[in-house]
Amino acid sequence: MPTQSKQAFIAARKKAGKVHPPLHDRRVWLRPEWRQRLPTVYRPLNVTMRELVRDWDASETGRSYTPYSNQLNTWYKALFNTDEKSRITAKALVENYVPTIDSDIDIVEMKQSAKVSFKAAERLRARVATRQATRQAVSERGDTRSINQDLEAEIVAML
Repeated sequence: MPTQSKQAFIAARKKAGKVHPPLHDRRVWLRPEWRQRLPTVYRPLNVTMRELVRDWDASETGRSYTPYSNQLNTWYKALFNTDEKSRITAKALVENYVPTIDSDIDIVEMKQSAKVSFKAAERLRARVATRQATRQAVSERGDTRSINQDLEAEIVAML
């Protein structure tokens, strides 16, 4: 679960006149008494990393980040509802979301795979266009020997 940033936690504690550990004392922050005091917070799953950092008290990580679907975020947000009577139940999740999660994950994975394929195809088209332009220029000069050498070298490299 995401937790409030240490900076926001310290600011809130200062405002309330309460003690807090030093911001950069990693050893102290790892102690259970401070780790357990950091409140969990809702951060949407369907927004970009830039939006999370700008609007939702998140820190940028070096890891790649892919936003999730609006549908998943709706379910996730429902878990953070503080009103017990209107908060989604485990039973409702099992009945309404769990049956579709496998297909939802498959769809996301297929979309990501398609994006990778489209990017690879784009790179191949650019290489072909460059190669065709080079061949055209070389053939206009009448020097087909260099084309054959380039093709031979490329074929050898592929093997």
